[in-house]
Amino acid sequence: MSQCNDIYYLDAVDLWIAYGFAPSPDCAVDILSDWPLKERYTHDWKDENGIETDLDVPAQLNNKQITLKGHIYAVSLSDYSSKRAALFNACTFAGTKALYHAPSNITHYVFCKVPPKVVDNLTPIRNTNKIVMQVEIVFEAQHESQTGIPVVGTGDSFTIIGAS
Repeated sequence: MSQCNDIYYLDAVDLWIAYGFAPSPDCAVDILSDWPLKERYTHDWKDENGIETDLDVPAQLNNKQITLKGHIYAVSLSDYSSKRAALFNACTFAGTKALYHAPSNITHYVFCKVPPKVVDNLTPIRNTNKIVMQVEIVFEAQHESQTGIPVVGTGDSFTIIGAS
């Protein structure tokens, strides 16, 4: 399962190495998707047809939800318990953390919206002590204009977008 390392980092900590988290194949969809737009101001005048939309102000970006789906792999039940507890503690933090997706070189600054959730039953692998558990982690990412922090980076060092 070494192909699972060097994919996701939470504050420069590899999720596979530290927590045994292996992402599902479609896990990057939320990270790669565009930021949703906030709803524009509108007014429904009772004496006119239709709804008037304020187009004088540029569209503003909203926060976006990033759901990481995958599995925690462990060599034993006690290893699973410690990895799950460590992942829970890493996700239920104060402030924001850098969630880095290495294949796309994209970093989002996130806070945990919903703590890691177990999606499926604990699955022991036959004839071994290994354990696999399906989990889901829901983060909310703030756009850089809200945080003042760039959204592109590489591992431990981050490049400010548009910086000279």
